[in-house]
Amino acid sequence: MRKLIFLLIINLFYLNVCAGEFDEKLLSKGELFFQDQKYYKAEVFFDAFLLENSSCEIAFKSALCRYYTKRYNDSLNMFSEIIENCEKEYLIPSYFFLSEIYLEINEPGLYLTSISNLEKIAQNQNLKKQILNNKVWFYLRFLKTEKALEEIKSTDEKTKSELNFSELEKNIYLLNKEKKSPLMSGVYSIIPGGGYLYCKRYKDAFFSFFINSLIAASAYEAFDNDMNVCGVLLSALGIGFYSGNIYGGIRAANVENNIYRSKVLDELEKKFKVKNSFNFKLEFKIDF
Repeated sequence: MRKLIFLLIINLFYLNVCAGEFDEKLLSKGELFFQDQKYYKAEVFFDAFLLENSSCEIAFKSALCRYYTKRYNDSLNMFSEIIENCEKEYLIPSYFFLSEIYLEINEPGLYLTSISNLEKIAQNQNLKKQILNNKVWFYLRFLKTEKALEEIKSTDEKTKSELNFSELEKNIYLLNKEKKSPLMSGVYSIIPGGGYLYCKRYKDAFFSFFINSLIAASAYEAFDNDMNVCGVLLSALGIGFYSGNIYGGIRAANVENNIYRSKVLDELEKKFKVKNSFNFKLEFKIDF
């Protein structure tokens, strides 16, 4: 009986040692692939380790693998779980990547919520400045220039200088300028194609003028030949095309303005945007 118990203990010990060695091999392989930026392969080994073990460090790395391979919904869920269940040292990088994911999946409201949460728990002054920088450029991206100016004006002069906000503030007005007036484009569209012509969309102007003129002439010809039902139908069709011509002219002006503002924003970013250099140094020494 004693021999049986002894053998059982020896076997359990051996299994534990083997399991430990197996886990170490999983992590070692995963780490090598992660460092080589082979994220799909690294994720397989990290997830295999997490099947039998609980580790915030490995869960975070696995979430990063999904983020870097642009599987944003999966990585979002993992970062959210890390925020709920892991130590404080993982909160700041997790909130940062959450905010980046929300930008990628076009959720500006959730982005602001996430980056505001990050701002609340950030203690490092350099990190706070970078969060401020991100918020200002986020507002400018969505043409919320007043919000951006509020953030800039609430900033001290030293921070303004470091983030190039002083020069940026002088040039923000360029984003509010219009290259083409939607009102004038609508007025010009009283003559079919006039709005498109104002916006230098010559093909659209020609087709708009041609189609509206053709329908109007056809309706007139129908009434002139006592084809009243046909004339009414053509007139209704003509009203629809004519209204579309006015709407299209106004929209063309808005499209031109958006293209212009996008170019202005690109130029402002090249001149004044300070690049972020987030350094999240966790226990496993990964710099982002």
